[in-house]
Amino acid sequence: MKNQEVRDSGRDQIFLSPGVQFLALENIVLESGIQIPVWQDLNGVQLGTDFNLRL
Repeated sequence: MKNQEVRDSGRDQIFLSPGVQFLALENIVLESGIQIPVWQDLNGVQLGTDFNLRL
């Protein structure tokens, strides 16, 4: 397997990532956001990403 290309693996993506932050206490921040792919280059046949939710 050395120096062989693995088919249908790897990807490049660019996300739009809006989110919000809430300062709960002076040193505690709560954050939530969503990542929406605006560009995806999937190498071969793979599942893409619809969105990622961060809490």
